[in-house]
Amino acid sequence: MYSDAAVRHALQVRAAVSSNNYAQFFALYRNTPNMGTYILDMMVDSMRLRAIQRMCKAFNPSIAVQTVMELLAFEDSEESEEFLRRIGCEIEEEVDTKTHPPHGRRVRVIMTKKSDIKTSAVFSEEKSLL
Repeated sequence: MYSDAAVRHALQVRAAVSSNNYAQFFALYRNTPNMGTYILDMMVDSMRLRAIQRMCKAFNPSIAVQTVMELLAFEDSEESEEFLRRIGCEIEEEVDTKTHPPHGRRVRVIMTKKSDIKTSAVFSEEKSLL
């Protein structure tokens, strides 16, 4: 039974969720076998919220939206910006003259206080398994 790839994957996901390891969770989410993504979709927003709360401490005072998008398996920057605004983060656009190509657009998330992150914005929309 444990030799099946889907079962091994599910056990790894369980371990990542129980240890709040968002990096491992989203790595597994990107490589979910069969139709397991549909099950994991119900957990993605709450894991993203937990990850943002940790990032508030680690990357204080800001982090690039591109980094958030890559770490938390968002499809595009618009989706990640919408999620971040929904939970109460502020988005700021700045011009970075050191980057190439010359347009240098960099969007940052200005982290709010931990208490300002709106958990209700995520948990009120979670789907029930029943």
